[in-house]
Amino acid sequence: MSNFTKQQSEQMDFERLLRSALDVIRSTYDYLDVSERILFRRIYYSPKFIDRAEITLLGAIRVGPAACESAVSLAGTLVHEEFHLRQPLLWRTWSFWRGIWRREHTMKWLEWPAYRQQISFLLAAARQGFPEAGSEAREVLESFRFYYGEPEDAEFLAQHGFGR
Repeated sequence: MSNFTKQQSEQMDFERLLRSALDVIRSTYDYLDVSERILFRRIYYSPKFIDRAEITLLGAIRVGPAACESAVSLAGTLVHEEFHLRQPLLWRTWSFWRGIWRREHTMKWLEWPAYRQQISFLLAAARQGFPEAGSEAREVLESFRFYYGEPEDAEFLAQHGFGR
C-alpha cells in the first residue's frame, strides 16, 4: 500500500471514529451542548503525534493515535480538550506560578478541572450504556496521578469511589 493510500485510510478511519465519538457524547445525558460546541471546532488527526490530544492557539483540536483506541476513549479526550478551550488564558499563567510556589507540576492546577470533566463525562457515559467508559475513567484518573500527582479534590474522588 502506498504511503498516500495509507494516510487516506487512516484519515477515513479517524473520521468514522470521530463520528462515533460524537454520537457517544450526544447520547450521554447532559452533554449535548458539549457535542455542539465540539462540532464548531476544527478537529484533525495527526498520526505521529505522541500525546492523546492538544488544543492549538487557533482553537483547533489535534488528536493523536493514543486517543483513538475506541469511540469512548476519543469522546472522553474531546470532552477534556473542549474544556481547555473554555478556560481563560490567564489560568495557564496562574497554574505555572502556583506550581512553582508549591513545588508541584506547573500545569497541575490547569489540568485537573479538564481531567475532572473527562472523568465525570465517562462515568455518565457508563450509566448511559457504554460500560467500557467506567474503566476508561479509572485510567484517566491514574494518568493524572502519574503525571501530576494526587488531585486535591478529595470530595469528588470520594463521591465517585476513587479514594486511595
